Amino acid sequence: MSDTSKDVGAAGAEGNASRRLMDEVRRKLRARHYGVRTSRAYLAWIGRFILANGRRHPRDMGTVEVEAFLSHLAISEHVSGDAQSQALSALLFLYRDVLEVRLPWLELAHALRHCLAARLPEAGHDIRTMQVPPGHKEVSTIRIHVRVLPRDTNGMPASPPDR
Repeated sequence: MSDTSKDVGAAGAEGNASRRLMDEVRRKLRARHYGVRTSRAYLAWIGRFILANGRRHPRDMGTVEVEAFLSHLAISEHVSGDAQSQALSALLFLYRDVLEVRLPWLELAHALRHCLAARLPEAGHDIRTMQVPPGHKEVSTIRIHVRVLPRDTNGMPASPPDR
């Protein structure tokens, strides 16, 4: 067997593994009743993640590669906060629901980002204080959820019992 046929065989096996993974992702998305548009978006983000990492199988990657991919989307490709959030959700679905691998730091960061984005501005903190806890280097990588609350006499947001 020539070196060329070995390369073609390896590429074919790699392609089959990739197709099997994506078929499994589709199956899990359907089983959990994800919408058609969400399913397509998740498959696209997972595909981009795999391609961005040299077609390595996600089982051979982890938190470092996911963080690098999400940072690349935010910093180099200037992807919107909504798209970043969807990409993170797609990758968390891939690892948690398809590969059954936990990425606890990412899951915690995802929850913290939403919690902090809502709570810090309410407490009168500058939004930039959110950069450190989730590990963000710049504010543009953070999706922000802001609620307008009535203010008390000191200019601080009033809690519902204070109203």
